[in-house]
Amino acid sequence: MKLTRPVFVASFTLAAVIFMLYSVSLGHNFLFDEENIILYNPHIKDFAHIPELFRHGLFNLPAYFEPWQQYYRPLTALTFAIDYHFWKGNPLGYNITNTILHGMVSILFFRLLLKIYRDPRTAFLCAFLYAVHPIHTEAVTYIASRSDPLSGIFTLSVLLYYWNSRLKWAFFAYGLSLFVKESMVLIPAYLILLEGCFLRSGFKRSCVKLAPFFVMTIAFVLYRKFICPIPLGPSSVDWRLSALRFLSMGPALLSYFQALIAPERFKFSQWVHFADRFSDPIVVQTVLTFILLTALWFVLLRYKAGGFFGISFFLVSFLPSTQVIPYYPQWADHYLYIPFMGLMILAGDFLNRIFKRKALLIVFLFIYVPFTFFLCVRTWQRNEVYDSAKKFYEALSASDTPYTAFGYQNLARLSIEENHWDEALPPLKVALALSPFADVTNDLLGRYYTHKKNYGEALKYYERACSLNPGNYEYQIHLGNAFLRLRDYDKASKIFEEIQKKYPKYREAYLNLIIAHELAGRPAEAFFWGRKGLEMLEEKKLDSAVLSIELARMAFRQNRDEEAQRTLEALLEKHPDVGWYADVARFLTGRISETEFLELLKTKYQGFESTAENYLLMYYVMNHRCEKINLMLRRHRNEISQFEEFEPVIREIKRAEEASKGCQ
Repeated sequence: MKLTRPVFVASFTLAAVIFMLYSVSLGHNFLFDEENIILYNPHIKDFAHIPELFRHGLFNLPAYFEPWQQYYRPLTALTFAIDYHFWKGNPLGYNITNTILHGMVSILFFRLLLKIYRDPRTAFLCAFLYAVHPIHTEAVTYIASRSDPLSGIFTLSVLLYYWNSRLKWAFFAYGLSLFVKESMVLIPAYLILLEGCFLRSGFKRSCVKLAPFFVMTIAFVLYRKFICPIPLGPSSVDWRLSALRFLSMGPALLSYFQALIAPERFKFSQWVHFADRFSDPIVVQTVLTFILLTALWFVLLRYKAGGFFGISFFLVSFLPSTQVIPYYPQWADHYLYIPFMGLMILAGDFLNRIFKRKALLIVFLFIYVPFTFFLCVRTWQRNEVYDSAKKFYEALSASDTPYTAFGYQNLARLSIEENHWDEALPPLKVALALSPFADVTNDLLGRYYTHKKNYGEALKYYERACSLNPGNYEYQIHLGNAFLRLRDYDKASKIFEEIQKKYPKYREAYLNLIIAHELAGRPAEAFFWGRKGLEMLEEKKLDSAVLSIELARMAFRQNRDEEAQRTLEALLEKHPDVGWYADVARFLTGRISETEFLELLKTKYQGFESTAENYLLMYYVMNHRCEKINLMLRRHRNEISQFEEFEPVIREIKRAEEASKGCQ
C-alpha cells in the first residue's frame, strides 16, 4: 500500500515522538550558562535593547572571561528576548521553543533526505534516527545550546532553497545564519558539495550561483574582524599548538562514534588530552583515523551521490570541533548536532540500496527497530536527569566530566537556597578539594560561615574569593558585609567606596554605604551616599525606587520623619509605576489606607508579607498607633530576639519600643 501523503505523515510522526521524548524535561530549572544568558542578561529583557544584542556577546559575563567573549550570536540572543517577553523567568517557554526548533530541524532534514533519495522510507528512517538520538539532548534540553537547532534550521533551509533554485531566499537565509552561530560560514562549502553531487550546474553556472555566498562570507569576516566589537577568535594563534591540537583529535573522534552507537545514560562535556609533541602516540592514532576516513571518502568519491555527500558533509561540519582555534569545553555532545546529519545521509545511501533486496531489508529492520527503541529510552532517561536541578547536579558530580567540582558546588548552592545549611558543607568541602581555586566555592563557604555566625572564618573565604576573582563586585560586597559583622565599619566603608568608584551605577554599593556609615555613627555620610546614589541611579527606575525606600527607612531610624516623607514623595513623583515600592510609598505617605495596603498584600504581592512587616511597624510609629506597635512587638518577640545588634532593623525596633514607652 502506497502512502498518499508521506511528507505530512512523516512530519507529524517526527514532531509527536520528539515532544513525547522531551516532555519529561519541559520546565526544568535554568542550569549552567542559562542564568548568565537569560536571567542576568539585561539586553534581552526589553525590545528597546535589541540593538545592544549586536554590540555584545552571547554571554553576559565580565571581560575577564575572555574565552567566552568570542561568542557573537545576536539572532540567537534575539530568540531569548522573544521568549523573555512572553515567559519572563519561567523556563517552560524556553524549553518548548527549543523542542519546537528540534522538531523543525528533523522535518527539514526529512525533506532534504527525500530530495536526495526520492524514497520516503529511506528519508523517514534516517530522519527518525536523527530526531530521537540522545546525543541531541544537550543541544535541545540545555536551553543555552539553542544556537545548535537554530543553525540546523538555517543550514537545511539554505540547502533546500538552493536546490529548489530559490537563490535569493537561500542567500537571505545564509546572511541571517551568520548571526546565529560562527560555524555557519561553512554553508558555502555545503553548497559546493550540493552542486558537485546532485545539481551539477556546470562550472561557470555554479560559480555565478555561489559567488554571492562567498562575497557574503568575506564581508562577514571583515565585519567581525574590523567593525564588530566582539573579537573574531583569539588575538594570537600558536600554530604549532594548533597543529598538535588538531592531531590529537583522533581519540576524541572515536569517542564521538562510540557516543553515537552506545550512548550513556548521562554524558556531559569532556576535556581532550592534547599531545605535547608530534611523536606522541595520540598523533599516530589520529593520523590513522583520518587515513581510514580519507580512504572511505575516496571509495565514495566514485559515486558522487548521497554517500559521498554525507561523508563530505560530516568532515566539513566536524572541522570547528578539531580545536585548531581553542575553545572550551573541548568535547561536547552538541558539537555533533550538524555533523550527525552527514552520517545519517551516508547511512541513507546504504539503506536505499538495502530496500532493493528484501532479505537484507528484514535483517536491517531486525537491527534498526530495537536499536532505535534503545535510543528513545536513552533520550528519555537523559531528559529525566535534566528535569530536576538537584538530579542533574548529582549526576554531574558523579560523572567523569571536568565539571565534577561544579556539580558539588551547585548541590551546595541548592541546599543554601532551600535553607538547608548543614547539607551544604559536605559538598562544598568536596568541591574545594577538587578545585581549590574556584572563586564561587570560596564565596559559598563564606556565606555558609556567615550564616553560622563564624565571621572570622567567613572573612577568610571571602578574601580568597576576591583574590581569585578581583573583578567580581558581589564578592567584594560580601567581604564588606563580613567586616560589618565584625564591627570594623571603617574597613567596610572603604571597600564599599572602592566598589562605588569602579561601578558608580551599582545599587548595592550605595545601600551598603548607607548601612556602614550609619552603624559607624556617621549619619551625615550615610545621607550623602544615599543622595549620591539617587543622583547616579535616576534613570534606573527600580534601583532608584529601592534606594529611595532604604533612604526613607534610615531617616526614620534617625527620627527624621519629615525627611523620610520627602524622600517617599520624591519617589512617587519620579517613579509612580514601580509596583511594590511605589505602593509602599503610597502607604507610608497616607495615599492608601492600611486596609488597602493589606488587601494589596493578599491580591498582588503574595510572598511579600515578611518584608511588609517592617513598613507596617514604620507606619504605626510615624502615626503614633500605640496599640498596633505593642501588638506587633509582642507578636514578633521571638523573631526580634534573633536580630543581631549590627542589623539596621534592630534600630527600627528600638525606635518602636521607645514610641511604645512614650504611649504609656
